[in-house]
Amino acid sequence: MIQLDEITKAIIAGLKEYLAAYDIKQVIEADQPDPRPAYPFVTFKWLPMTPDGSAQPTRIVSVVPSSDERFESDVQYTYVRNPTLNLSISVYDKARSDQIAMRAMAVRDWFEVHELGNDWLEPLNAVITNATGIQDRDTILDRGVERRQGFDVSIRVIDTVEVRVPTIEKVKITGPEGTKEIDL
Repeated sequence: MIQLDEITKAIIAGLKEYLAAYDIKQVIEADQPDPRPAYPFVTFKWLPMTPDGSAQPTRIVSVVPSSDERFESDVQYTYVRNPTLNLSISVYDKARSDQIAMRAMAVRDWFEVHELGNDWLEPLNAVITNATGIQDRDTILDRGVERRQGFDVSIRVIDTVEVRVPTIEKVKITGPEGTKEIDL
């Protein structure tokens, strides 16, 4: 299972720590009904996941101790895939365009510099594979222009699904000679 909640928490914590030097105090999920924080702030939005290119996930079969006390062993099937998560990042500000550009570059740096973003994500089996170029996303509001700049990020993850199947270890056969128990 993809640890999306943990990946999200790591991105928020890592960005907040790094962006404090750029006077950005809030990193929030986009499209929230709550009131917006004070400018400048960063939003993120998870986009649809891109499946990995392989037709079938890798399948690993192993014998594991049974979770049922009546049996010795179970068979565990582990399926491993490497999908790509896609994340849209936007920086919001009321400041001049050069200031928002500087802040957007700082956010993008966090995703591009290995010792920043990837150090936060590697313990979660996730790695940043791409950050697109920064784009202007300004919006005209009733009160003026809201400065926005943003980019998209691709994060490759390990998705593991485990299925445990009980085994048949003994069978009882009843026939004309009586009942016989056979170990398999």
